[in-house]
Amino acid sequence: MDIDVREADPDAANGGFSKLNCEPCDLLSNSSCAKSCSRGRLGGLMRVAEILTSIASISLSLGIGAMSPSAAAQEQKSFRFSTSSIPPRFNLGSLGGPLLGTQPAGVYDKLVAGRASANGYIPWRIAHDNGVDGPRGNDNSNPPPASSSPAPAAVSAPAPEPAPSSIPSSGPPLSFNDARFTSAISYSRLDNGVPDGGSLTDRSYIYYEVGDNTVGCWGSCTLRRLRIQSRECIRAIKGNIVIADSYLEATGQGDDHADVIQAYGPGNHGTITLRNTSIVAHNTSATAGIFVADSWKPDLIDLENVMVQGGPFGLRLHADGYMNAHLRMKNVCFVGPFPFRKFFITDFIIDEWTNVNDCVIQNGQLVIVKSIRRP
Repeated sequence: MDIDVREADPDAANGGFSKLNCEPCDLLSNSSCAKSCSRGRLGGLMRVAEILTSIASISLSLGIGAMSPSAAAQEQKSFRFSTSSIPPRFNLGSLGGPLLGTQPAGVYDKLVAGRASANGYIPWRIAHDNGVDGPRGNDNSNPPPASSSPAPAAVSAPAPEPAPSSIPSSGPPLSFNDARFTSAISYSRLDNGVPDGGSLTDRSYIYYEVGDNTVGCWGSCTLRRLRIQSRECIRAIKGNIVIADSYLEATGQGDDHADVIQAYGPGNHGTITLRNTSIVAHNTSATAGIFVADSWKPDLIDLENVMVQGGPFGLRLHADGYMNAHLRMKNVCFVGPFPFRKFFITDFIIDEWTNVNDCVIQNGQLVIVKSIRRP
């Protein structure tokens, strides 16, 4: 069954309620009756005092007495009242106030204002989560049930583990001994370099005799499944250099420059395309993992599924005023530390910057730590 919620009786004779739902203490007042309330405020206060005194006398004569501190605390806590310890219940229809609306039986509510006597009844200002609010009999109050046990302590969510890299599993080799090099044949330094249009496949180089490049591309060349450990790995002179499925690591000595890949040929045009390749540099006598400068005109530096690890700089790319230098980066992991910067890029047009991240190597896999904002 629904519960009626009505305004209090506008009859001022009923316990001191005045017109327009004003009462002596303004507990249930509204702005439209402010003037009426102010004129009768003093007389109303006196009537309320008389009524409260009468209620106290009735309670004492019935042997009700004052509530114990624990009972008072329970009343204050939950607004749950026993009909045996209050005056007669408030009959919502007996005061004749206009109907404000109804609330379904069983809805939860809370007390939001004190009580005032009206002809022996005690209405309370009640608020509900939804729908109409207004005075109701206090023995009809239905507060939310108190929890029988304390709420469990909040447990902090565990810190998320780093996400695996989205670089494909066939991405860059993370060590010199990667399985893709099982067919690689060992060679010494390639003294004459790769001729324009030439290629090298399945080769292994460990060479620290001199600080010059181990493999030089004098023109366009394609290098597949190369693994190199030396003082400088690749020199790009001009043309289109493509390197795929390779592991390149440079460790400098003395006065070395110790770049893993260096583009050098002032005034020459060229492109460098890397796929599924690791660039590993160190900090001794070194500059960068990939170094482009000295007026070499980089039409395109294109890195996809690439790891750049270590070195004072990971990438140091300078177009030196060339206005058509382009850079594309997709699925690139930077694995530090980088004492200077992970990349230092000037005068390049960035065509793509997708899934470029700071990463770590865990259990033989690249793991993303955080995304790197496009410069």
